[in-house]
Amino acid sequence: MFLSSHSLRSTAVILAALLFGADLASAQFLDVIRNDISLPEDVDAGDAKPADIDGDGDIDFVIKDFNGIPGAAYTHRIAWVRNDGDDNWAVLPLSNSEFGGSDLPFDVADMDNDGDLDVVTGSYGSTNTLGTFSGQYAALRVYTNNGEGSFTRTTILETNFFNQFFTGAKYIVGVATADLDRDRDLDIIVLQGSSVSRIAWIPNNGNGTYGGARVIWQEDGLGSRGVDTGDVDGDGDIDIVVSTTPERLDGVGEIICMRNPGGGGGQWQRTVVPESGWLTPGKDIFLADMNNDSNLDIAGVSSSSSPRYGYHRGDGTGNFAGAFVSPPTLFRFSTPGRLQGFHVVDYDGDGDLDWFIGRPSTNNVLYHEREGGQLSRSRPLSLSRMGEPQRTSGTGLFTADVNGDGRLDLVTHGAVMTWWDLIPSGNPSGLPPEAPVSLGSFDGALPMQINTTGSTIDTEMALYGPEGELLRENNDFNETRQSAITTANLEEGTYYIAVGQYDTIFGEGFYTRASSAAAANFVLNWAENRVGAPLTSIQGALPADGVQWFSFEITSLDTVDTDSDGITDSVELELGTDPNNAGDRPFETGGSIGINFVSNRDPAATILPAEEAGFPEVAQTNWNNTRGAPSGNNINLLGDEITLVDSEGEDSRIIAIWDANSTYNTENGSEPADNKLMNGYLDNVGPGGFATVDILNITYANYDV
Repeated sequence: MFLSSHSLRSTAVILAALLFGADLASAQFLDVIRNDISLPEDVDAGDAKPADIDGDGDIDFVIKDFNGIPGAAYTHRIAWVRNDGDDNWAVLPLSNSEFGGSDLPFDVADMDNDGDLDVVTGSYGSTNTLGTFSGQYAALRVYTNNGEGSFTRTTILETNFFNQFFTGAKYIVGVATADLDRDRDLDIIVLQGSSVSRIAWIPNNGNGTYGGARVIWQEDGLGSRGVDTGDVDGDGDIDIVVSTTPERLDGVGEIICMRNPGGGGGQWQRTVVPESGWLTPGKDIFLADMNNDSNLDIAGVSSSSSPRYGYHRGDGTGNFAGAFVSPPTLFRFSTPGRLQGFHVVDYDGDGDLDWFIGRPSTNNVLYHEREGGQLSRSRPLSLSRMGEPQRTSGTGLFTADVNGDGRLDLVTHGAVMTWWDLIPSGNPSGLPPEAPVSLGSFDGALPMQINTTGSTIDTEMALYGPEGELLRENNDFNETRQSAITTANLEEGTYYIAVGQYDTIFGEGFYTRASSAAAANFVLNWAENRVGAPLTSIQGALPADGVQWFSFEITSLDTVDTDSDGITDSVELELGTDPNNAGDRPFETGGSIGINFVSNRDPAATILPAEEAGFPEVAQTNWNNTRGAPSGNNINLLGDEITLVDSEGEDSRIIAIWDANSTYNTENGSEPADNKLMNGYLDNVGPGGFATVDILNITYANYDV
């Protein structure tokens, strides 16, 4: 994939933070959070760029600020806005004051290959408002960063009283950086307007010095506006595209492509992009592979009042398609409004370049998500604080990971600066809440009821899965202004409940946002939907962030022991005891119980050793202690109020009943070795056509039949 040279010309470490921090699954935004970047009232934020100037890992900004006298001395300076990582901002000086109308072009790049970002500035010079000759005081300078935000100035070109009649640095309207001579350091590209009217480049010698200006193209009335760089013809050399408004076209725009002859030397080949006057981009021009064909295209937005945007397809040889092709690549808004701010970036991390388009006059930013080189979906964002600077130019936008969460944020700048935390609908970076209130363990096969009935506030509630999936959300159950959620068939794992006040925003990745909810009292009720399951309630006040978190475990009842009495809930439910009450537990014995139905009518029909209950640990004869008792009946085969005992001689409460016409030769035995359940047999059969013996009250855990 190709990226715009706006993104290619800085160091790799800084690029990774600025451009590749996003890893989002969807372009649709769940939430947009405004964060003001506090600047002094007399500081504008024109032509801002992101950069970690002091090397602390936080994104700072480099801005153009008007510091002259309106109507008299039109001077600007370059400053940088330091981010301390805690949403505190400080404006620090970077450059000298420079003369030049409403602009002071600059670029941010590592000019000395030391791993930190430096700043290149180019000024227009005097505009005759102070009685000076036009273009005087213009300069091209490099401000070298020591890595901590302290800069050393190097002047490359300068126009003063003594050389004002030479071209020098006059009328600089644009600067960019790129390695044009393939010597592995960044050179400087300069756009000069007015009577100079040329595109030139200055070689970087790599030792802190720079060579003389070399002309790429010169044309009277060229009207250069914006510039970007990239290898458009695949020969390994960096080429240049420039947006212009030449006088020969009476203000109609034209994009020209200047192909590098190799190493920056020799005659550059000029190509005019066909029908580029339809787009007429200004400074907002990008070289980027918009359609995923591995060729660089030219993307931009119009600088006129006609709101047009799009790209001209490149063919990989340095030629570009016109404006009217199929499928279309150039578009316009149906409503008027000048476009100011255009940014190309793979925002959603899917390998396709997307773009943001700013419309300050309507406080609107349009986000286009692209897939496979085509528009996939768009999302308009209504944003405040997008006004133009009052004393300078440079309204725009870009993306950067301002808060260090690994996701790109949107930054708008003009009269003020703002960064916008765009929360995607599939927020993958969310972490489970810290210290949620545990509700216990529940059976996933049973429905679970959760509600906030009885709360004094208008509640809203959400259920999250183990990985942060937003499973359910409810904010007005049966018009009660309370919330209710019923779930069933949940897989095993930890689940989370978030309770907030209306209108709390819930989203994927455990995302929540609510207004402050001091003294907002709520009630949470929950229970499994089964017989005997008690309804449990918690009352409390929402925390300062407005959302209270709870958690519960879903697992099989075969392993759940809610009351911690050593008997699983599934057994207690089967035996009719309360799994939530440790004092109510099934009766159990400590030893094994054996039962033998071998008749003594056939002395040869003896039980085999391997058939003995509990064999070989428990002898078969240890099952009963009813010797000498009367014969049983069909209510209790053992006799009235007689039950089996276990191998330790303890009463087990087990009785046996039979279904047959009668019994024959039944007794409980008279000798210790003959302690068997039945030494006779059931006579005839019962109504069902067979004889049965039912064993009742089999105790928990320890028995052998």
